[in-house]
Amino acid sequence: MTQTEIQQIIQENERRVQAMFSEYDPIMGLGSPLDRFDFFYYKEQRQPIRLPITMKQVDQVQKVLHSKFRSAEEYAQSEGIEVEFFINQINTARLDYDFEFWAFTGIRIKNKQGGNDIPFALNNGQRKLLRELMDMFDRKKPIRVILLKARQWGGSTLTQIFMLWIQARHKTNWNSLIAAHLKQAATNIRAMLKKAVNTYPYESLTIKPFEGTTNIKIIPERSNKITVGSMETPDSIRSEDLAMAHLSEVGLWKKTEGKQPKDLIQSILGTIEIKPYTMIVMESTAKGVGNFFHQSWTEAKRTGHYRPVFVAWFEIEMYRLEFESEEEKLQLIKTLSEYEQYLWKIGASLEGINWYRAKLAEYKGDMVSMASEYPSDDVEAFQSSGQRFFPVGVVQKARRFVKPPIYVGEIYADAQKGPEALNNIRMERANEGNLSVWSDPEKYPDIKFLNRYCVTVDIGGRSKQSDESVIKVWDRIFMMDGGPAELSACWAGHADFDHVAWK
Repeated sequence: MTQTEIQQIIQENERRVQAMFSEYDPIMGLGSPLDRFDFFYYKEQRQPIRLPITMKQVDQVQKVLHSKFRSAEEYAQSEGIEVEFFINQINTARLDYDFEFWAFTGIRIKNKQGGNDIPFALNNGQRKLLRELMDMFDRKKPIRVILLKARQWGGSTLTQIFMLWIQARHKTNWNSLIAAHLKQAATNIRAMLKKAVNTYPYESLTIKPFEGTTNIKIIPERSNKITVGSMETPDSIRSEDLAMAHLSEVGLWKKTEGKQPKDLIQSILGTIEIKPYTMIVMESTAKGVGNFFHQSWTEAKRTGHYRPVFVAWFEIEMYRLEFESEEEKLQLIKTLSEYEQYLWKIGASLEGINWYRAKLAEYKGDMVSMASEYPSDDVEAFQSSGQRFFPVGVVQKARRFVKPPIYVGEIYADAQKGPEALNNIRMERANEGNLSVWSDPEKYPDIKFLNRYCVTVDIGGRSKQSDESVIKVWDRIFMMDGGPAELSACWAGHADFDHVAWK
């Protein structure tokens, strides 16, 4: 590695640290993930307040921006308006537009370091999630997020406080649901919410039992109900008349008598209309591949119907280890392992990699345990959890060659049975199709190859609870030159055995 390359790495590292861990001040609007503009309250104010760009539509803000004056104070004086009254009008409007300002000035949460409750100031991971929530909120889109959690960085806390913001500032008769794998987990979330309501400073809000029930509370001043339930007691989850749902630790939801997690979740989601201010957040730590949460995450990445949000360990403030000297930093740069080079490539800082190296030593070099506790990306999070058949390293190397299909669809004919099942056999594109194709079978139209393709079949079951039947088409053309067979197409699904044979 040349001196120039080392210097470029150091400069890029400074940029990354500044971007992820710069000063954060929700009163002044500094360090926010949202688009903001400069605004001066007072004439002698040196540093502007950074207001959300959406506040340009607020009447008082518009008047100042369209005037010849630099500050709200000057405009108010020119119009004969009492200055503090005018600024207070702007700040009151700001509570409806600036979630970070509202949360810091109006919500108090438990101090994890001990001591008194503290204002809710968002950490870097929470700000990453907020950017997605506010993008949908500001554009009047239904809020739909699937959140893959890595350690405890407060994703559940932000989700619940954001739902409270909608209930306290924007909507009445806007009922919400908190559902978790265990009743205690859901109750803990609601206890945090109860504390926030009871200490709310802007208007008198209370939270009370609804009609004598234990699992439903109501904020009577806003007519907003909050239901708490769990997969342990699925009958406690009432899905009627919901506008928002926070489904926590979905990967841990277990089947109960007569209740499948997937069916219960889909019944909840089906009751929430697709319209502005509705909100669904499905979150969990990774608990293996192939389960409902993993399938939902994969589907979200493919279709975008839900916003997939993952916060890596190196985006969390506490997982950094400062260097004692420049020489120590240079030594780390010169001795980066192959995996550490990957961490650098995906955005980790040198201080983060320095922490990871020290933590890995505590784990006796156990990369699997590190990937499970401190995943660096969503793929690593899932493949390092659950029951693994293949080693993590083997899967990681294989995933480097994964590419999306060029075609997704299904196989059809004029009929499913009888002679017509062999007529007009064709493939048709479909978003939810079971057939994926990665290479064009007409790649070499002028050259004929005998026995080029090999088709393998693994028979599965017919019910959704059983393994899928899998048909794979292998292109063997590269084997002519000593290379491997290439997967060209794959059909996977549940069907009767004769239909699998037909496909």
